[in-house]
Amino acid sequence: MRFWAVNLARLGGGLVLSALPACGGSGGFPVPDGAHLVQARQSWPTTELHELEAGRKLYLSRCGNCHRPFEPGQLDAGQWPAAVTEMRDQAKLSDEQVDAITKYIVTMSKYSRRAGHPTERSQ
Repeated sequence: MRFWAVNLARLGGGLVLSALPACGGSGGFPVPDGAHLVQARQSWPTTELHELEAGRKLYLSRCGNCHRPFEPGQLDAGQWPAAVTEMRDQAKLSDEQVDAITKYIVTMSKYSRRAGHPTERSQ
């Protein structure tokens, strides 16, 4: 199953993207802080706050360039690395950018679940 599968339907000679999750601006995409850094360092001990900040910026700009980005809690933390890797070519991401996005989105997914925030799941 592709994580970012999109249903394409012909409509009047054009393509329409459907079944994309809605997100309210960047509200579901927290700005990284010290608590997030502690969470990130559990997986990547040398992570710095600026890496998480860069990952957020890249995720919203590069991934949000073609579709509405999924909120971090919409996938389990363990699913995000494959999802980001799957989209790397389409988003024209370097290895460093993939790493930054992965650190940010995995951290936010774990933090969201640890904090008991409700999460939506895309079907």
